[in-house]
Amino acid sequence: GSDDVAPPPLGSPGGERAPTTARATPPGPAAVSSPPPPGAASRISIQVGAFAESAPAEKLAERLRRKGLPVFVTPGAGARDSRWRVRVGPLASRAEAERLASRLKTEDRLPTWVIEEGR
Repeated sequence: GSDDVAPPPLGSPGGERAPTTARATPPGPAAVSSPPPPGAASRISIQVGAFAESAPAEKLAERLRRKGLPVFVTPGAGARDSRWRVRVGPLASRAEAERLASRLKTEDRLPTWVIEEGR
């Protein structure tokens, strides 16, 4: 008789478990990880000079820009600190900064300081 044949169970053994366990994992911090907002990571740059006036700072910055380097000049941050700093960066890593600093020291005879901002 066809009456005694039971329909197959809704979930075949083991077939239903894998998708539910994968779905049941709550989204933790790792699942929602997004890149850190700009400014959260440290910015690495090389300071190659500090000047009392902006003119010599800009002159050095221009010379380095012509070599294709990313250069920026920052004014002093306060009444007691009125020096204009010339920096190369931001750079991707400290290792890259160290390599470039040693090249600037050798080729351009510049004093160099590797600086990490934002830490």
